[in-house]
Amino acid sequence: MAHESPQITKVSKAGALAGTVGLLAIVAIGATLVTSNSARRAAREQDQPIAAVASVGTTGASTLFSDAYIASLMDIPEFASRTQAQTPAQRRELAMALASSGVPRLDDGALAQRAAHLSTVLDRLDDSLCFAVAVGMPLSSEQWKRLTAAMGQSDSLGTWSGDWEKAYRAAIVAELSRTPSRPRDAAASATAVAALRRVCNNEEREVFTRAGEGGSSMADFAAGLRLTYRKLPELSRTEQVAVLRLMVQGPAASN
Repeated sequence: MAHESPQITKVSKAGALAGTVGLLAIVAIGATLVTSNSARRAAREQDQPIAAVASVGTTGASTLFSDAYIASLMDIPEFASRTQAQTPAQRRELAMALASSGVPRLDDGALAQRAAHLSTVLDRLDDSLCFAVAVGMPLSSEQWKRLTAAMGQSDSLGTWSGDWEKAYRAAIVAELSRTPSRPRDAAASATAVAALRRVCNNEEREVFTRAGEGGSSMADFAAGLRLTYRKLPELSRTEQVAVLRLMVQGPAASN
């Protein structure tokens, strides 16, 4: 039986570690830029947050956060008790906040369910919003409006809506119950990133290299994340979840 040489093994492990660090750098640096942009946008939206939320269920948008979806959340005791005296628009705003904050708390199945078909949606978003959605950052009501519109455009037949609705319902429940984020396994992360690089050609690997370099732009970060989501189906389920958890939990998970 042929054995892998120690030198090759060392190089492979070093490459996997570098890839993991690179992906974490994309998440960490990009998150800082997105947060800064979101803060400026939030200041502009401050005068009419409810109007933005109330208009989410427009023609062509995903059924996620539609009136029927928000009504179904009243079956969740914790959600019902918190929103008993609220208007539908206020309930929708709370649901959106809980849904995006709860993404890092999702179990493996729900995390993968949320990611299913998301690559086509990310292609329809601007770079900043693409980044925020890809790494599971909290979204404003205006950002949710744009995201659900992109979901509707990507899923004109409505065949994917069920997956997203179930995944974000799970995120809402997880956030309400303060479910601890699952710990990220460093070895599994390195193995998964190495697998991700293997399914990429040289040109695609260059996308990751540019995103991880100093002075990279939000466009570079978004390109790396879009490519990651496009390549996920080529990985095993275990590798997919490891890459997703690496992205949504970032450099350090918090509970």
